Amino acid sequence: MITTNYHTHCSFCDGRWEPEVYAEKAISLGMKALGFSSHAPIPQENDWTMKPGRIDEYVRRIRTVQECYADDIEIYCGLEVDYIPGVMGPKSPEIEKAGLDYTIGSVHLIYDTEKSWYFAVDSTEEEYRHIHDEIFAGDIRAMVREYYRRVGAMAREQHPSIVGHLDLIKKNNRNAAYFDESEPWYRDAVCGALEEIARSGSRVEVNTGALARKTLDTVYPSSWILKECRVRGIPIVLNSDAHDPDLLTYYFEEAGSILLACGYSEIQALIGGSFKDFPII
Repeated sequence: MITTNYHTHCSFCDGRWEPEVYAEKAISLGMKALGFSSHAPIPQENDWTMKPGRIDEYVRRIRTVQECYADDIEIYCGLEVDYIPGVMGPKSPEIEKAGLDYTIGSVHLIYDTEKSWYFAVDSTEEEYRHIHDEIFAGDIRAMVREYYRRVGAMAREQHPSIVGHLDLIKKNNRNAAYFDESEPWYRDAVCGALEEIARSGSRVEVNTGALARKTLDTVYPSSWILKECRVRGIPIVLNSDAHDPDLLTYYFEEAGSILLACGYSEIQALIGGSFKDFPII
């Protein structure tokens, strides 16, 4: 299986090391391509995204890395961009003018109008509980449906190259604390988003980051969702969501086996400047 990763967080956001360290590690692993995808700035002070005004600096740095290591590996410059309805997304003017090779579109944030603050569905359990209890008045179905409605709207309106960690909302649902993925209402919400993704031409990533960080014992998205993706012909990209160079290819072999079991025989990779199909075996 071709080894690439396009979901990589370096020192420009919440990653641990400079871009060159990731590039050198990727070369040592025999990877064919490495894409950087620092978190784009959001309209709120935080400790996990790029600071406002640094996108141009970031792009220049990654282009320099791209040039320096061109003989050994293909380097690509992307951003993970939050979709906030009416506020920002992968097609925001600041993102489009950056001249990126690709985008990862993700839904992390829900706005609390009472507190004038964005809360993240993948943050602490306390923050997740706040979204559930305060923003959605304890209605988990409304919360989940709104999350997947936004994922679908992002695909329809913004056409990101890759949809990031599609079912991120399950991160704080260990042991089905809030919802059961087998329930029809949950599956309907997911499949509604998948229909939009299929029409948009975006790809879905298999993301091994939760396993690497020991927050879940499964990949994003769940296997049943991957089977639904396969039915709809949605291409898959294998990513690690690495915040550390040592985790660039974490759990990739096992993820390949999961994809095979879900009916996929190919993954896509950004090689030679465009996304192409490559066999899993």
